[in-house]
Order: sequence, then C-alpha cells, then structure tokens
Amino acid sequence: FMDLDGNIIWEQKSPGVVTNNDIDHILPINDHEILISSNDFIYDYNIKNVTSRYAVMRYNTETKKPVWYTWWNEPRKENRTSESQIIKSTKSDHYFLMASDYIREDTLYYTSGKIVKFNNNGQKLWQKSYYHSSKWAVINEFINMIPTSDGNYLIGGWEGLSGNAWLVKIDEDGNILPIDTTSSIDQINITRDL
Repeated sequence: FMDLDGNIIWEQKSPGVVTNNDIDHILPINDHEILISSNDFIYDYNIKNVTSRYAVMRYNTETKKPVWYTWWNEPRKENRTSESQIIKSTKSDHYFLMASDYIREDTLYYTSGKIVKFNNNGQKLWQKSYYHSSKWAVINEFINMIPTSDGNYLIGGWEGLSGNAWLVKIDEDGNILPIDTTSSIDQINITRDL
C-alpha cells in the first residue's frame, strides 16, 4: 500500500494458501479491508499439467490477516486466459468476480467468459458462463467489466481465433441485455452452474 506520493505505507507478500499465486486485482471495501482476487496454481497429477483456480480473499489491512479465503472450483485459468477482476454491485452489498474459464475436452481447448456473484462472506450466489457461438468461438475471453449508468454491467472481451472484440451487457442476475450496436450479440449463449 502506498500513499498518493508513492511512499510505501506497508508491504507484504501475497497472503494466499500456496506460495506461487498471482494477485490479479484489489478492491478496497472499507477503511481497513480489501478484496483480493488471485489465481492459485494447481498441479494435476493425473495428466501432469499445471492449471490454476481463481480465488478471492477478504483481507484486513490492520491485523494483516485474512478474514476469509475461498474459491469455487471454477473458473480456472491456464496460460492463455486473462486476469480476473472484482466489481462491486451497484444495487446490493454483493460483488462480482469477472474471469475467463479454461476448458479442455479431449484435444480441444475452449475459453468462455465467466461471472461469479458472491456476498460479503465469500458465499457464491450464482455463477454463469458466456460464450459466442461461431466457427471461430474457441477462445472467448472476458477482459474488462464496468458498471453502467443504468445500474447494469458491460463486459468487454475478445474472440481469440478471429481477433474480434465482443460485448456483453448483463443485469444484476447475470441475464444478457440488449446493446445498441450492430454486432452479433444475439448469438451470445449462456450456461448456468451453481
């Protein structure tokens, strides 16, 4: 943590449960607590492969101890997917984790945008995947998520093989809303998994 002049107030290594995790995003939630999203590496002994799961920690900056630390099995990340981001809900005391989910099926690889909504205790409220249906839709990553002036959320991403950008607008429950654009948003699909 630094002040506005760049002076370090305090410094500490990332407080995850494993030694080789990466911090993606930090969101202050009050005067002495922050939410930290990270991806924690996992070694799969069956297929001898390293992947990682996105995790979220609520951390107290005064005690320098975690309040809670959680993950939801999904979404997972491998080396092609983007970093995660935490966004505060505009209508409640809840939060969204925006990430990309990396899926392997046989020899094929897929990535879909994924949103996890959770509460102050780290409990998952819902989790949804979004992907664009086209012949190029193998890598559909979420890159950024922002609240909109009408109380909803706009998510930007890219379709990896074609290089096309794509937008998804969702409401508080993760439902896709229409966007005033000429892009093929009507082809976006959604899957729900609690």
